[in-house]
Amino acid sequence: MSKMHKEVIQIIACQREKFNGTGKPKGLAGEDIPLLARITSIATAYDLALNPLNRGRDAMSSSEAARFVYSQRGRAFQDELAVHFIESLGTYPLGTILQLDTGEVAVVVDQDDKFRLKPKVMVITYEEGQPPEEKRVISLAAQQPDSTDGVNARILKDLSTASFNIDMKEIQQNISDWTGDHPQAQAHPGAF
Repeated sequence: MSKMHKEVIQIIACQREKFNGTGKPKGLAGEDIPLLARITSIATAYDLALNPLNRGRDAMSSSEAARFVYSQRGRAFQDELAVHFIESLGTYPLGTILQLDTGEVAVVVDQDDKFRLKPKVMVITYEEGQPPEEKRVISLAAQQPDSTDGVNARILKDLSTASFNIDMKEIQQNISDWTGDHPQAQAHPGAF
């Protein structure tokens, strides 16, 4: 069995520490908490907000989870790191479930760095809640305002993933098969 690197052990041991010193196990504060442990604690909190282990807690939408992280800056999380984390995710991270003004529900499958509020989405249910017969990917940024087909979907809100059984690997594979595209999360300048 190989030995774990000292930094990895430190991250695991300190990821429940809080920036204001009220965390566990040692009550470390500020920069006494290793940088990677501070980053890991933010990512873990965000993930647990989206995918709670406690069955009694409802899953949050991505925007609710981002607001939670933001609300904890200066307390649980270092202010600058929390802000960088949220900025690196973007407004609609991959996998975000969206309610469109057409009544459809869609999942974000790719980002557009020029038009951050208009991602590429795949429709997963029609207005009636039924899955579409054919998979349809829409680039919200590429839509024309004076479209002749009369369909210009806009985002109304993001939804919790709790009521949807989404497999992003399967969705990305399907998109690759249909279009030859390979959507991937883009690293954003200035992120950590």
